Amino acid sequence: MDKELMVLNVDDVKKMSIQLAQSVKETPDLVAFVAKGAYLIGQTVAEYFDVPLIEIEAVRSGNQLKDLVRPLLTILPGSVKVWLRKKEMNAGTHAQNRERHVAINDPNKILGRDFHTILLVDDAVDTGNTILAVAETLQKALPQAHIITAAFFVFEASKELVHMDYNLYGDTIFSAPWSNDSSYHKGFMAQYKQMKAKGVF
Repeated sequence: MDKELMVLNVDDVKKMSIQLAQSVKETPDLVAFVAKGAYLIGQTVAEYFDVPLIEIEAVRSGNQLKDLVRPLLTILPGSVKVWLRKKEMNAGTHAQNRERHVAINDPNKILGRDFHTILLVDDAVDTGNTILAVAETLQKALPQAHIITAAFFVFEASKELVHMDYNLYGDTIFSAPWSNDSSYHKGFMAQYKQMKAKGVF
């Protein structure tokens, strides 16, 4: 965990999303992403496979704190962000706070549809609690479907709880457009809201 901070812009995310899609050996007929962070990943992957896209929200208590400190995070140097991220991971707060409130946004998109293979994507899997809760919700909604999972980053600590089918990197500290500390965050959120309003997901 002594790696430098990997900083991603929108173009990086799109390229990595295509790379992730190309690594998937099964062709999905539906892509689901974990809101909001994995929106751009999900959209790019869904376009790659030319399949529908749905959004699933998984909220844990404590997320409001990140919103409050976001203005401060944007001005901190990368070395401090890396240090804070390490402290967050080592504190085990995410692992202790396992409860997730999961909801499929616009569930009408999947009603009466016979999806066989669903590709569930997320940006990072640190403890595995979120991806597990989302996968379970999807499976209950579509019991006949086979769910495969993919993420940019998978942390070693998550492997005790879940097995991810595809990923690009292991333990990697990163900042991406959806990160509160990213200089691209405002533009990313504007694009997310625009695509949501258009009914893309």
